Parts: sequence; structure tokens; C-alpha cells
Amino acid sequence: MKIVAATCNDRVRNGGEIGIDCDGPCVKRCNGGACRSADHCWSGVCGTNQTCLAATCNDRVRNGGEIGIDCDGPCVKRCYGRACSLPDDCWSGVCGSNRTCLAATCNDRVRNGGEIGIDCDGPCVKRCTGRACSSPDHCWSGVCGTNRTCSGN
Repeated sequence: MKIVAATCNDRVRNGGEIGIDCDGPCVKRCNGGACRSADHCWSGVCGTNQTCLAATCNDRVRNGGEIGIDCDGPCVKRCYGRACSLPDDCWSGVCGSNRTCLAATCNDRVRNGGEIGIDCDGPCVKRCTGRACSSPDHCWSGVCGTNRTCSGN
């Protein structure tokens, strides 16, 4: 029988660890431990109260057994390229015609990927209705009103 030395990344609580792969001899802190940055926490999430938070499926970090950021593994939402039946199956909200989850884009007709509205603002160049503009091509609708804000079609 071969004896394997305890490590801080074997997904087992051993070797004097306080939690699974955290605290004790490990550099990473367990949930609830003090932190100054996400690098200090096993979950990769340091809360605004300077405490390590548990991994969740909406913390924008690949952690807690997730295959991608906030998708697959323990999460209900599926990552890009994974099989889907409905848009709700996918983290991006887009299930392609080939029945695979597609990445969020600024022309997929879904509010996703950090957009403020459907396919506008956030990472998208086009601005949403009601946002400041100086020309029609700034607006998702293609209409920059006399009050210099984007308006609907």
C-alpha cells in the first residue's frame, strides 16, 4: 500500500487542514476566513467585508467544481459548447440551432455577457434606449433623438 502525502489541493481534508484544502498548513483561507484579495481564498471570492465567501454559481469565478465560470459541474447552467435544449439551459442564455450553448454576443437578442439592455451597453458598442448619443450609429435602435439620447424605432 502506497502512502500519499497530504497536499493542499487534493480535495481531501488532511495534513492539519482546517477545511478541505484550506487553512492550517495551506496558504488559501477557508470560507469565513479573513482576506484582502480573492487570491487569499480557496473559493477565489473575497467579500466586501474582507471575508472569504463560499463558491456559488453566480460569483463570476471558476470554483466549487465548476467546469467553466459559473457553469456545469454543480451549476445548473451549461458552458459554451455544451448540449442544450432551451436557452435557459445555457449560462449565456443562447442555445444554438445545433443544440449547443453559444457564447454571449452583442447581436444575439439576449441580455447577457454584462449588457445593460438586450445587446446594448456594457461590453457592447451600441447604446440602449435612453442613453446619451451624438449620432444614430451610437444607438442600438439607430435613432439618436433631438435631446441627444437614443430612442426606440
